[in-house]
Amino acid sequence: LWQTQTFATSLQEQIQGIDDPKLKPILQQLLGIIQKQNQTIKIQNQEISKLKSFNQIKLENLNSDILIQSDELEDLHNKKRLSLSIKGYTNTDFVFKQKVNNQRIDSFNQTETTLFLMANKNKFRFFSEVEWSHSGTEVSQERSWIEYQKNDALNFRLGQSLVPSFWNLNHYPHVALTINKPYGTGKLLPFNYIGGQISGKKEYKNSNFEYTFYMGNGIDSKDTLTPTFADELDGTGTDKNSSKAFGQKVKLSFPKFDRFDLSFHHYKDSRDFNYLGQTLLHRGDYQVFQSEARLSDKRWDFLFSLTQSKLKSKNLISNKQYSSYYQLSYQDSNDFSYYFRYEEIDANSNVISPFDQSRNLVGLNYRYKPYVGLKLEYLTIDPKVFNSETYSELWTSFYFVF
Repeated sequence: LWQTQTFATSLQEQIQGIDDPKLKPILQQLLGIIQKQNQTIKIQNQEISKLKSFNQIKLENLNSDILIQSDELEDLHNKKRLSLSIKGYTNTDFVFKQKVNNQRIDSFNQTETTLFLMANKNKFRFFSEVEWSHSGTEVSQERSWIEYQKNDALNFRLGQSLVPSFWNLNHYPHVALTINKPYGTGKLLPFNYIGGQISGKKEYKNSNFEYTFYMGNGIDSKDTLTPTFADELDGTGTDKNSSKAFGQKVKLSFPKFDRFDLSFHHYKDSRDFNYLGQTLLHRGDYQVFQSEARLSDKRWDFLFSLTQSKLKSKNLISNKQYSSYYQLSYQDSNDFSYYFRYEEIDANSNVISPFDQSRNLVGLNYRYKPYVGLKLEYLTIDPKVFNSETYSELWTSFYFVF
């Protein structure tokens, strides 16, 4: 193209200097033909450039597809061969003016150090969680199970698992927004169990459905005439093989929203009434009903839960317990989250219990990195016992995930 353009320019200059009336029209006609050819070549070059650019983009897309397929192939190979990983976290709290045995103290606490051990082989998964609590003074196994994943709609699990309430499943410091978990967590509803579980999920156009059915060993009640989780508020007691626990949970999600989840949970076990280590005449039936909701819109997140437990017996006093909370949080663009929660508990419907109280908490959660963060939380606690005064506590927590 450059040579023909140069020739056309030279020919045009020569034509201007020719006076021959016969030769000049012929050369002008030749110049016109050359200029048309130059224009055609220019258009063809432009088409070639577009084609090169298109092929380059297509080649880049093809390379990207190859990388994705390579990653998927690697994942497939990992599932076929045994893959093993070890992870965990640790967190340290400091509490200003914490109320302990009617005294106000400032204290550090190495709250938890936990190791996760995970392995995959074909459709089988293994998971184990060992926790060192309160500066290593307590060592426990929270979870240890083997799961067979047939497909998304059907999974089978055996071993020690968490009871699938929201805060049980999301109690880890790098996952939970707050430092303190709601009152009923691990108390009105048990924290974990040993047994079997069937779960799955199904996606539809306007909603998603998840289900969990589980059965495990029952919980041995405490040495009290009205044995409930709420009377003790210190965990789920001792595993007991003489009775079995049953639970069912369904969860509905609506993809039309950023997040809109509704879940309903039922738990039941049969307990022995113990006094000074001796079983009394009759077992009591213990049931828990829990509803949970979560609504998220962009940076806002709202949680709500209502839990009711009931201990029923023909020979001893029956009672009910209630626990509820609502929590509102906002996350800004700098990885800061601000939150507020109100919660209350009625530990015994028949009498005023020393555990009956309500509390407000406001807090800040700063996720400096996905694996490290800092929390600050201010609590106002209002006991319901007569002549008890409202008091406040300030909590801080630092966590690291590895």
